[in-house]
Amino acid sequence: NQLVRHASPVLLERYLPQLVSGEAVGALAMSEAGAGSDVLGMATVATRCSGGWRLNGTKMWITNGPQADVIIVYARTASGEKQKPAFTAFVVDKKHAGSALSTSQRIDKLGMRGSATCELVFDDVFVSNENVLGQVDQGAYVLMSGLDAERLVLAAGPLGIMQACLDVSLPYSVYRRQFGRSVGEFQLMQAKLADMYAELGASRAYVYAVAAASDRRRREGGLNAALDRKDCAAVILYCAERA
Repeated sequence: NQLVRHASPVLLERYLPQLVSGEAVGALAMSEAGAGSDVLGMATVATRCSGGWRLNGTKMWITNGPQADVIIVYARTASGEKQKPAFTAFVVDKKHAGSALSTSQRIDKLGMRGSATCELVFDDVFVSNENVLGQVDQGAYVLMSGLDAERLVLAAGPLGIMQACLDVSLPYSVYRRQFGRSVGEFQLMQAKLADMYAELGASRAYVYAVAAASDRRRREGGLNAALDRKDCAAVILYCAERA
């Protein structure tokens, strides 16, 4: 999403086809051990050097980190000495980074085990000027504009979880028997199943409505049209709580 919206034609041609085809794996390095919810409190820093930048710091809880070939990294920058701390987004090619980019620890998770998560360590990683994503010191805009779409996309995950729970519960309520009959014949169980079905329907309608509104904004305002941040944040929270 960030590549399509903010990358130069050179970066798009270099990385997007491989990412879309699955030949390459992408990752987003944003959070840090001391900057999770407060992501703008990140400490990873990018320092100007001849021909580009040097990245130093760590990123935590990075999805696809161990396998990623291309990583979008956010780091603190400042174009002038008296300016307030700013952020810039960089496209880091792991192949070019070499040993300067390493995986410190692989993190075990409760779910989503098909996607590995780890800590990434940047030790003087060189990134060329052409691998800057968007404008220098404008990384906060790149980051926030991408989060809204990501929240909406991720809201579909809880829908799948709810549907899977219902798919398991309905047959079980028929073949599980107590007191000489199926548990699905008891009014309490029927009420629970009805609540599950209603919550799933409401959640699915909410996600589809926000997605349709987002598509409409993109058609009318172009690829960079702003999504409704409140709706995107609310829909994933609503669905996740019910899942």
